[in-house]
Amino acid sequence: MWSICFSENRKIISRNIILIKTDMSKDAKILQKLNIETTDSFLPWQGSSTVDWSCPSIETVNAEDLPDQAWFRRITDPEEAGKILEERARLTGRDYWILPPWQNLEAVVYGSRIQNDGTYYIATSYCVKNLCQIQDMDFDLLSDPLIQTMIHLIAEHKARPMVLEVEAPFSILATLMNPVDLYLCMEDREQKELLIRILHQIADASAEFIRACLEAGCRMISLADPTGTMDLVGEKCFEIFCGESEIYLMKKCQPYLSSAVFHLCRKISLSLILTNRVEIFPYHPKENRENFMDILKAMADDPEILYTGMTCIHNEAPDLKDSHIIKIK
Repeated sequence: MWSICFSENRKIISRNIILIKTDMSKDAKILQKLNIETTDSFLPWQGSSTVDWSCPSIETVNAEDLPDQAWFRRITDPEEAGKILEERARLTGRDYWILPPWQNLEAVVYGSRIQNDGTYYIATSYCVKNLCQIQDMDFDLLSDPLIQTMIHLIAEHKARPMVLEVEAPFSILATLMNPVDLYLCMEDREQKELLIRILHQIADASAEFIRACLEAGCRMISLADPTGTMDLVGEKCFEIFCGESEIYLMKKCQPYLSSAVFHLCRKISLSLILTNRVEIFPYHPKENRENFMDILKAMADDPEILYTGMTCIHNEAPDLKDSHIIKIK
């Protein structure tokens, strides 16, 4: 996946996080929450008693095709950015654009510097050392030239199939400060209230970005939270911080979704289902649809459908029967 990853820190986090496993009785409860039949083609677990948290659609792009820091300056030019998006679609075998050209544009706007290590994007430095340093940050996105370029591209190419990928508040924050320190903050009762308030501030700014993109003509929004799913932070921390801020963002965007659909990645979908924050229903299109983009377009056309999930926009050929309608409880 084209994402800003923290390969060094994840090795440390993996020794501290709670890996979520379920027993047979909990699997049965999960299946009830999924509201679907148990078929081999859909089961989201490995074997019978462990939830499968693997990402089904890691992009395969040669290391030399990944840009370096200097490349980011080019995408303030809409024409250059359009060429980059077209080339990325070609490299990954898709006929639709995924904006922005890399994941977690928001963190770069807020000051995170990243570099290509040949495989992933990794943070070269963090903007802040603790939550106190970030609480007074201006989380405005709309005034930034990179954001304005994305909005301009959407308006110029609204007839072209495209998906806007946004980062969930927790994963944005985990790029601004060391994610190991952030994990420790989640365990600190005194910092709980401050952390939730900061996540809401980030979500408010993201909701305004999403609103502007929808008004420019985008009809499909996809949310990712690569460092904030339940398999990484554990059930308790996910419920209190990551999942809570995801739901907060979804609700903030709800008034703008009359002719659009808000997509949740598969790992977010599973996390919210397992923590009883959402319920899902199989999607049965009124007519045969040939590809994933057709499914998303049909959902966006239906004013009754606001949220969808259990699929991945980065998969070249998602299994269409995995498409589900999501409703917040």
